[in-house]
Amino acid sequence: MGKGRSTEIRSAKGEGVVAEYLGLAIGVIFFGVGGILCLSGIGAIIGIPLIVVGILFPFLAPVLGLTIIKGQCPYCGSDVLISSTQPEVTCLACKKLIVIRNEEFLRVD
Repeated sequence: MGKGRSTEIRSAKGEGVVAEYLGLAIGVIFFGVGGILCLSGIGAIIGIPLIVVGILFPFLAPVLGLTIIKGQCPYCGSDVLISSTQPEVTCLACKKLIVIRNEEFLRVD
């Protein structure tokens, strides 16, 4: 083969982080703001939909692609966080490019 890029899987599969924690936190915020708006009477027009979004948001976050994948750098082993919508990232520790395919962290040699 020529001097093209080749990839090698070296790290474990990433795991979705935001769907568990940030999705829940955002859901609680929507729920709380919606509840406060409902107390003002006319604010119920906006408050009720916010409450519904607050209840559903933790379940919708993964569907909308709002998750962060956590894994290890295949070069240096340091922890790496990346949005599930990004195809690649540069490791902050060793400054090398990591490609993400199907939640696998791949080396680019």
